[in-house]
Amino acid sequence: MTAQCTMDDKDIEADDKDTEADGKDIEANSDSGHEKSSLSLKELSIIILSGHLGVRKRVHRENDFARANGLHVILAAAFYFALLVSGLIALVIFIAD
Repeated sequence: MTAQCTMDDKDIEADDKDTEADGKDIEANSDSGHEKSSLSLKELSIIILSGHLGVRKRVHRENDFARANGLHVILAAAFYFALLVSGLIALVIFIAD
């Protein structure tokens, strides 16, 4: 029975090593697909517009949050909001005249 326990311990240790290696492979594959660089102005605009419309997929949104600088997103969203409100005001003034 002692030999059986020793063999089970070796199997468990081997399984732990395989699991650790698989985790490292998954992390390496997820990093290789998406760079950890900051977002460009075009990508930031797409995030803001798709957030406004509510059409961004969860996977893309999580990736964007991982890469985005919070201050940049807030500033871009504030600029978009001001542009939208100004456009609506201009439209109402144009229609009213």
